[in-house]
Amino acid sequence: MPDNEVEKIVCEDIVEPTDGCNLMATGEGSGGYDAQNDKTTAAGRYQFVDKTAAYTLTGMGRASSTEEALELWSNCKNSTEPECKQLQDEMCNWYFNDTLSQMSHYGVAPTKFNMYLAWNQGAMGASKIIEAAKNNEQVTDETVKRNMRGQQFFSGDESNNYDGQLFLDEMESYLERQNYPGI
Repeated sequence: MPDNEVEKIVCEDIVEPTDGCNLMATGEGSGGYDAQNDKTTAAGRYQFVDKTAAYTLTGMGRASSTEEALELWSNCKNSTEPECKQLQDEMCNWYFNDTLSQMSHYGVAPTKFNMYLAWNQGAMGASKIIEAAKNNEQVTDETVKRNMRGQQFFSGDESNNYDGQLFLDEMESYLERQNYPGI
């Protein structure tokens, strides 16, 4: 399969990291290893932002500091060289497993929607949004609210409404408008 083509996932639950990585490559960008988001630092097949790439590379043991991780990432984030493609795939697998572990800790099922939410908001953020939605409450955590506010799901004043269910509904509507696979 060419670099820019990815298999669309049709299952409701994600069990394997490779399924999650295909989901992220399909939904986040063109699926190309050399992809670059013009609005953020998101790059590569899985659209890692620099901060998440540094966390991942350090967690994988591929870098011993944030600076070392960022240097490694800057060399590979837009590259189709075989070693960089392999690194991006390894990063996605590690990050996906880490996210699955965190989601399990927070008691959140690894559905496609929940895993995309975790990719977008972090596992802790996703769990706080889901919990607020379940309890018909507003999200109160300031970091999560800041991350929610930074999304382009809303229009107008809704961007300052931290109702958990409203955020999930707007996110689902956004994913449908983007033809996100299987949502």
